[in-house]
Amino acid sequence: MPQPCWPPPRKAYVLLNVEPELDMHNPQQAMAAMSAADMVVALSAYKHHATDYADVLLPIGPFSETSGTFVNTEGLVQSFKGAVKPLGEARPAWKVLRVLGNLLDVPGFDYDSSEAVRDELLSTQNVADKLSNHIAGVAL
Repeated sequence: MPQPCWPPPRKAYVLLNVEPELDMHNPQQAMAAMSAADMVVALSAYKHHATDYADVLLPIGPFSETSGTFVNTEGLVQSFKGAVKPLGEARPAWKVLRVLGNLLDVPGFDYDSSEAVRDELLSTQNVADKLSNHIAGVAL
């Protein structure tokens, strides 16, 4: 059973397949935020520089080892299945997030499959209506 963190972190980041030093528009600002955080949890399929700034590195399966859904550039919903089972202790990211949500008593983290997440989202929203290339407040 994990021990509660006390006092609780004031500023924490959960990074899912993100390498702030490489993926952010302003990597210096992103790394400063990681350094200033009380806790950083990185979920990644690969060992990378998160070992330098993350307090916890959780193994997740890569794209080829998980199921999921994405919306393509035409606004069409496309689902996929994992080609192989996750290696070793790795789990699909959605399962790791579900466990974290359950441990933190966050409502809405009780799904049994990525398909269940997709089905609920699509039953309540028209994804195509949410798509827009409009960017407000950004000077290009």
